[in-house]
Amino acid sequence: MERSFKKGAKDMLFIHTGIRRIHFVGIGGAGMSGLAEVLKLLGFEITGSDIKKSEITQRLESLGIKVFYGHRKENINNPDLVVYSSAVPLSNIEIKEAKSKGIPVIRRAEMLSELTKIKFSICVTGAHGKSTTTTMISNLLKDAGLEPTFIVGGIVRGLDTGGVFGWGQFLVAEADESDKSFLQLFPSIGVITNIDKEHLDTYKTMKALKNAFKEFMLKIPFYGAIIYCGDDKNLRKLAQSIERKKISYGLKKSNDVYAYNINLKKVGSEFEVSIKGENIGKFEMNIPGLHNVYNALATISVAHFLRIPFYIVKRTLYEFKGVKRRFEFKGVKKGIGLIDDYAHHPTEIREFLKTARNFWEDGRLIVIFQPHRYSRTKLLWKEIAESLQGADVVVVLPIYPAGEKRIKGVSHKLIVDELRKKGVEVIDGEKNLKEKLMKIVREKDLICSVGAGNVYKIVEEVYNDILG
Repeated sequence: MERSFKKGAKDMLFIHTGIRRIHFVGIGGAGMSGLAEVLKLLGFEITGSDIKKSEITQRLESLGIKVFYGHRKENINNPDLVVYSSAVPLSNIEIKEAKSKGIPVIRRAEMLSELTKIKFSICVTGAHGKSTTTTMISNLLKDAGLEPTFIVGGIVRGLDTGGVFGWGQFLVAEADESDKSFLQLFPSIGVITNIDKEHLDTYKTMKALKNAFKEFMLKIPFYGAIIYCGDDKNLRKLAQSIERKKISYGLKKSNDVYAYNINLKKVGSEFEVSIKGENIGKFEMNIPGLHNVYNALATISVAHFLRIPFYIVKRTLYEFKGVKRRFEFKGVKKGIGLIDDYAHHPTEIREFLKTARNFWEDGRLIVIFQPHRYSRTKLLWKEIAESLQGADVVVVLPIYPAGEKRIKGVSHKLIVDELRKKGVEVIDGEKNLKEKLMKIVREKDLICSVGAGNVYKIVEEVYNDILG
């Protein structure tokens, strides 16, 4: 058995306790599947369960991972360890069964934490842009021949996975701040994209949220670096109070790394970059939006710190394809386009609409929005409605709960009513979505499925039904 484990696994201390068989509850989630895949490649025996079959679970099965559909106590067939997604409640029958048998049960972050201990870890966190930035940095290290392991909270286009095991010394991981689990990691480089009014169901106050990011910054060792967006006033202030190696990036000249002469194109951008006053040249990307320029600047900052030649960075950014469900253009049928985006926070929705307007100049934007979580809707429904005003027509679907219990008085109708007050053309999409869309869509429209839940599946099915 021992010989089947690869070097990385042997460095994980828990292997000396005899842990070999690991079961994942909620294995179909983007972050969970990537971690499961990496551990499988390290030589562990992996099983998992999820509610439904998906492209992700089918991929895991193709790798030899046994996936159970539906949660049942019989799925807990004496594993040595159970790992669960933060989207799975502790009342889950498999978690309860494992605990009743005395099997250790840990969150995904605890397992990811073990991996960050054995590698030089670059952990990417922040309210927005984590998945794309994590993937960009991973691609950079791969192109530099450093063979990184990476774990992303999304599915990387072209790889169809969120996790890859590499033989090199580096791990690049998306660090989830939503439930404070990022504080369990051991980053050598911490990349922080921004702080926003998000996950206040966990933190309660902005002060507590900012303190958590400060705690994350303080985890960086003397040989590492904090790489942060200096245009974010919250991050700038926090960074000033920390004595560590720091690199700021952004569009302002006050940053260590900044972009200028930015040309945003329909499906890409060009910009020049200066590092500490020295022009390092022009960069070009084939993914749209100013937010991706920021993500690229974070990647360039990592390259600067690790002394990776900039000609490699330029190639990486030029060839970068992005992450699934991030401004993913699906195509055009009968003159009507379809695009999908993961945006679920007002800041992300505004940025998506700005980018989509630039991309689709001649037609209307019909946004089908699915609010994500009752707790977020309760806190942000007014801001969400305001951010959706950039669309020509908005269809609001019922809330995707992501494992949360219903909150009395909170529903998608809060957003519908607020949009009506603002004079926006809005449709309640709770029932008969197909019939409602058939009445309003016309040639040159761009249909946009927007949200972090299963909106992309719902809309794509209706789109294909209507247009063949």
